[in-house]
Amino acid sequence: MEPKQTVRLEKIDAQIQAIKKAALEMKNISGGIQALDCNIQRILASVKMLEINFSDLRELDASGRGASNPMPLT
Repeated sequence: MEPKQTVRLEKIDAQIQAIKKAALEMKNISGGIQALDCNIQRILASVKMLEINFSDLRELDASGRGASNPMPLT
């Protein structure tokens, strides 16, 4: 993995975690407001998908695969 790519991926990961932390903090102070809690749950579901997609991206990058070295089709 190139150092420049590693730094970029670390920044992306940090942003995803910051979004998750902010959503969880908002949930803690929402006071049970149903509309807010419902939307926070949607945000957390989207963050989970980002985490899943990002872990796939990191695995591909760690294996040396990417746009310049795609997985061969069989």
